[in-house]
Amino acid sequence: MRQHSPESSGWLDRARANWSERVEWWDEMSERNATAPDRLLDLDRTASALRLQPGDRIFDAGCGSGQFAVAFAERGYVVTASDLVPEMVERGRRHAAESGVDVTWRIGDLSETIERGERFDAIHARMTLQFVPDLVRALQRFERALAPGGRLYTGVPGACSPIYDATWRRHLPGWSDSITYLTPWDLERVLEHLGWSIVDEWSGGYLEGFDNAGWEFTRDRGDLVALRTRQTLAFTWTIIAERPEK
Repeated sequence: MRQHSPESSGWLDRARANWSERVEWWDEMSERNATAPDRLLDLDRTASALRLQPGDRIFDAGCGSGQFAVAFAERGYVVTASDLVPEMVERGRRHAAESGVDVTWRIGDLSETIERGERFDAIHARMTLQFVPDLVRALQRFERALAPGGRLYTGVPGACSPIYDATWRRHLPGWSDSITYLTPWDLERVLEHLGWSIVDEWSGGYLEGFDNAGWEFTRDRGDLVALRTRQTLAFTWTIIAERPEK
């Protein structure tokens, strides 16, 4: 396995330290969200977009404290889940045991914990790619790990999402948080440049006060203004992509 550069290793060390401090808060929030009605609808849409069938293998990249990994296992999928932070993975193990489901847990950089020769029917990378030190490397690793016909779920914050409220600090000396300002259209373009095909995309909710009724987007219509407006004002934005054909 190719080793990380010193810059990437430093990035991952900062990410691990930052998220280790947030484990309790993240887990409590994720547990509340896991029971929300819109979570079940999102899981249904995700499973449909990924064309998942019971018994399919899914890799949850950057699983946090495991709520999605557990939910996928409860639906009958074979789940492998990975996170950089050991304390997050330990929370995930506990939730899986409480729910009576089996999940294979790994600790480390999300794409690098996929073992050589492993193949998955889907990869779930929700709200994680803005934290990786090398986006192209991660996507190429995902490509190699997807079985023929497999699909990738990715999600990043919308351009004006409050998740990005502090990213302006990246221009200041000494800023140490390990997050990039990765917009949905940046991710689209990188995926397309690498040969992926985008097959679906949707919002995970919009900023308060935004009425999107006049900005509905359909990919067939190709209304770029509507798409970029929705991607800007979305709290999170999901993209489903198919692996490049070889």
